Amino acid sequence: MLFAGLFLSSAFFPRTLMDGWFKTVATANPLSHLIEGLRWQVIEGVGPTEFLTALGVALGIFVLGVGAASLALRGRLTVHA
Repeated sequence: MLFAGLFLSSAFFPRTLMDGWFKTVATANPLSHLIEGLRWQVIEGVGPTEFLTALGVALGIFVLGVGAASLALRGRLTVHA
C-alpha cells in the first residue's frame, strides 16, 4: 500500500510537470504534500508553512497507523482470549 501511494505521489517528479489523471491523483495523495514539504526545506530553505504542512501530514499518518494497529491488536486479543 505504501509503495503504491509513493508511486502515485509527487515523489519522483514535481506536480508542476504532471498532466491529466496522474496530477489529480498526486494532488489528492497526502504523501505528495509530505514529500513536497520536505523537498522545499532542502531546495528553498526553511519555510514554516511547508514545514508545518509536512509535519501535520506525518502526524496524521502516524495517528492513523497507530490507531489501525491498536484496533487490529485489540481484535486479535479478543478473539483468542
